[in-house]
Amino acid sequence: GTFRSVTELHLQFNSISLLPDDLPLAFPALAALDASGNELETLPESLRLLKETLETLIVDENALRHCPSGLNDLIRLKILRLRGNKLVSLDDALGTDMKDMRELHVDENRLLRLPNGVCCMTSLQTL
Repeated sequence: GTFRSVTELHLQFNSISLLPDDLPLAFPALAALDASGNELETLPESLRLLKETLETLIVDENALRHCPSGLNDLIRLKILRLRGNKLVSLDDALGTDMKDMRELHVDENRLLRLPNGVCCMTSLQTL
């Protein structure tokens, strides 16, 4: 089914290990997704389909080892929370077109450096 009017999806603190690839098709108006406290190891590339609507993506406290390059397409993102995962690196282009990004939380990971695209986040207030 399709939930065309759902703008927020709260999935936190379950045992979810995989978000379905068709999530953007089922929730085409999604502006906020919180899947914190689950067992996610990756995010679906299909999230890029929410580039016109998604403003908040929170996936704190999961087991993410990498983020799909499709995150770069989420140009309306204002809040991206990746705290408490197992990330070693982020795509260098992350942030290049994210002019509205206000908050980027990447603490408690295994990052060696920040992506170069962070310099393009001209609205960034919290890092």
